[in-house]
Amino acid sequence: MRLRYTDHGEAERSVTLPEPAAVETAFFPHLDALLDGAWKRRVRLRAVEWRAARLYRPVGQLELFDTPGGANLGLGGQSAVRLAAALDRIRGAYGEGAIWRGGSAPLSAASRPPSPAT
Repeated sequence: MRLRYTDHGEAERSVTLPEPAAVETAFFPHLDALLDGAWKRRVRLRAVEWRAARLYRPVGQLELFDTPGGANLGLGGQSAVRLAAALDRIRGAYGEGAIWRGGSAPLSAASRPPSPAT
């Protein structure tokens, strides 16, 4: 994560997950600590950059026991991977604003797309 201040200063923090993750929810618990660690100055922000590195395509190996607590594949195991794939298919068919996870929904009602007529 990189913060750029309006006075052109920068701050950067990073984290490496202890094991590979196949869904974005595995990163969520680390975001607050990254922001707290990087944002130490009382200067307005010009930009916030999130970056992922060391990415690879997972192989087809399945877990013998899919742990519901999320010990494999990051927060939820195979069910989380299936949910992420379903969300991606919906967004691909109907646009990025078609569906959100509860924590990633827009903050203001004005930024939401209009509801479809029933």
